[in-house]
Amino acid sequence: MGNYEEIKRSPKYLVTDTYCFQLRHSPVPDDVTVHLYDEDGKPLVDIDNVAMYVHPGYEWDGASGPTIDTDNTMEAALLHDVAYQCLRERVLPHPLGTRSHKKVRKWADKEFRRFLKQEGMFIIRRWYYYLGVRGFAAYAARPPDEDSKR
Repeated sequence: MGNYEEIKRSPKYLVTDTYCFQLRHSPVPDDVTVHLYDEDGKPLVDIDNVAMYVHPGYEWDGASGPTIDTDNTMEAALLHDVAYQCLRERVLPHPLGTRSHKKVRKWADKEFRRFLKQEGMFIIRRWYYYLGVRGFAAYAARPPDEDSKR
């Protein structure tokens, strides 16, 4: 399957070897690398203008919603969960303002769709997943302090 193992709690999966995702149109500037750390300061994610590296120890829940986890969803779901967590924690650089946050979220959703295609997911199922995150997942990318403003 991949560089992860299923664990018997939530989140359901644990990265065991580093993943490297080659990105298109990354929101990270050329000379910058952003990082996501665990509570102990251990690096879990590095993102630059061409790649996202997800390191051992990162946990995620697979594809969300009315879906099942299959071989052709796992890596795309990992990339998407990382991107949304970086948005929630304001790790991805974006100017203040809802519009730029929406653009970065749309980029994450398009990368999700691209990786589903790369993994061989049938086009109808791929669009169903993409439309699901576009239509119903905005809350998952919203920083916690913005939830109280709604």
